[in-house]
Amino acid sequence: MVSGNRDNYDIVPGNQLNILLCQIESIDWPASVLLAGSLTGVAGSNGITVNASDVTIDLGGHTLLGVPGSLDGIAVARDSSSKPRTNVSVKNGTVRHWGDVGINADGADNGQYRELRLLSNGTRVSLWGFRCGSNNLVIGCCAMNNSGHGIVAAGTNCCIRDCAAQENSGVGISVDRGTIHNCTAYLNKADGIQADFYNTIQQCVSTQNGGDGIVVSLNCYVVSNNCSANDGAGIRSSVKGNGNRIESNHVSDNKVAGVVVEAPGNLIIRNSAANNGPGGAGVPEYDIVSGNTVGPVRGGELDNDSNPHANYNM
Repeated sequence: MVSGNRDNYDIVPGNQLNILLCQIESIDWPASVLLAGSLTGVAGSNGITVNASDVTIDLGGHTLLGVPGSLDGIAVARDSSSKPRTNVSVKNGTVRHWGDVGINADGADNGQYRELRLLSNGTRVSLWGFRCGSNNLVIGCCAMNNSGHGIVAAGTNCCIRDCAAQENSGVGISVDRGTIHNCTAYLNKADGIQADFYNTIQQCVSTQNGGDGIVVSLNCYVVSNNCSANDGAGIRSSVKGNGNRIESNHVSDNKVAGVVVEAPGNLIIRNSAANNGPGGAGVPEYDIVSGNTVGPVRGGELDNDSNPHANYNM
């Protein structure tokens, strides 16, 4: 246990370092770090700043607690030439009430983030609960009540799995050129799940968000999701998107429409829709521009002659 010194650790490179952390400070070498207990930050500073690659931080089930005017709970800094750190992992604990980002790993690639609770961050400015770079795994994390987005993979080739985002002031979960699997987005003020290019979104639930349930742009695979009671569309393929495959989703009770496709060149098959749109004559469950490949829209009883690619109204 080391605390209260002018510099708690001054270690030359090449040592094997295992730190039991009992005080807020920077990690400047490859190390395995375990929190001895919950730690509270100070105004004007980050909680833990990582200035090295090959760092694992185990919060040990404890809380990293911010105060008014604090910065990031955990910040991973790029190196002196602005290259990202690599092999940084954070797991098993709560990061809450930080002024900027709960965990800001935008400058970190090839890491893992597991079993983290990101609560009420962005109290100083409207930023995110969690943000990471490229080629990261984000598994079993919860983001709730953050002042900006909940979980953001700012880089490419990230996998977000078994996560939940609720009541964030921005988008619940956002990814680009990656995967979102088996996640839940609920009561976020903007879109529930937002994906840009070349993404797979599978077996997710997105409900009661202030925007659309799921939004995609280009060459995305959106399959077996449940998008209900959102203030926008259940699923939207944006005006700049094509090459998307939207298949076997269920969309219900969304205020705009069930499935909205704003550009040609997409495939829309085997979806089911119920009670979408503001109601009234001429309001479709599916609002799809011409130039797309679309299974026929059917309603009523199924029969043996039904097209296996049909979309259904319930």
